[in-house]
Amino acid sequence: MIPSSVTIPAGRRSASILVTPIDDRRDEPVETVILRLEEAALYNVGRWNRAGAIVVDNDRPRPGPICLTDRNFHVRLEGANGAGYRLEISSDLVNWETLEPNMVSDDAIHFVDPEASELGARFYRVLPVTDVELFSEE
Repeated sequence: MIPSSVTIPAGRRSASILVTPIDDRRDEPVETVILRLEEAALYNVGRWNRAGAIVVDNDRPRPGPICLTDRNFHVRLEGANGAGYRLEISSDLVNWETLEPNMVSDDAIHFVDPEASELGARFYRVLPVTDVELFSEE
């Protein structure tokens, strides 16, 4: 079960949400989890109001870039842990929209595009960055 709501505490930029898969010993396809931020009276969500993740059966290898059965798209590229990068998205290969910089973890760049199922075409590129400022829960 995933909680139906989580509150981001005042003064923080994030809240943790734990997704715990159940190992039922059945071979299953890759599943998608999409989370959405909702507007509140005193909080402006902004452009990126959704995020996605995948759940992979522990008996299967992790997938590479793939269009998932729900038409969302998963990007996975090999990388060195701790390296900084930013992902950019385009619908025409001319105009690019930048997502927040991030760091490679688990030896790869992982990204699920929660908007891909609503669009006809989307292109992705990854660029290295040297000064990634990640926020913490401290």
